[in-house]
Amino acid sequence: MSPTSIGLQLQKRGAKFIFDIRGFCSDERVDGKLWNLNNLLYFLIYNLFTKKEKKAYNRADHVITVTNNTKKELIRSFSLQENKIDVVSCAVDLENFKLDK
Repeated sequence: MSPTSIGLQLQKRGAKFIFDIRGFCSDERVDGKLWNLNNLLYFLIYNLFTKKEKKAYNRADHVITVTNNTKKELIRSFSLQENKIDVVSCAVDLENFKLDK
């Protein structure tokens, strides 16, 4: 059972479900050429995972992502409300961390 599935089960019992995503899992598999959508099995698996991802995004009490582009994609592709998504960037602004030599 995946962490997302566990979170959704706990949500049914009253817990808040915060979905912290690092990327679009099924699309990353296709882009990385791990799943060839011309293969019927991978096509079916892709569709199953995509439906599960969409369910998790829509049922989440809140979604956290690491980029503004991902936030825009969640709003565009999954019709999520902007106030339901926070971006917690994991990049470093090197201007704030200058080493003195």
